Amino acid sequence: MGTIVSFFFSGFVMGKVPFSLSPRFRPMLQRGVDLASLDVSYFTGLSYYILLLFSSRGPFSLVFREDTVDDAELMRRQMAMGATPGAGFDAVAVFKSEKAAWEATAHEWALESAEADALRVLRPAGGG
Repeated sequence: MGTIVSFFFSGFVMGKVPFSLSPRFRPMLQRGVDLASLDVSYFTGLSYYILLLFSSRGPFSLVFREDTVDDAELMRRQMAMGATPGAGFDAVAVFKSEKAAWEATAHEWALESAEADALRVLRPAGGG
């Protein structure tokens, strides 16, 4: 959706905020319009879309309560996916299984003998 808004409304000024802003807000509010003489308080379509996208989450959650999921509830669901139904999340068991998986992995270091190889190459052939 952001790509569509950026494509169709690139270069268009959508409105003006009712207060003055510092020039540091120019890249954020005036995306697609490269005019140094344009006042910073004017904003473009893409920045307006982003503002509406982030600010409309609260009203949408009020209107469509059954369709939205709270962030805390989402985290609880994700953490309970590995647990058995009806049982709570057992962090100790998950930690032990992850630790066992790490210990089962064999790793070979590619540069374990790098110092010895470097000394062998850098030493003169006849000297000690």
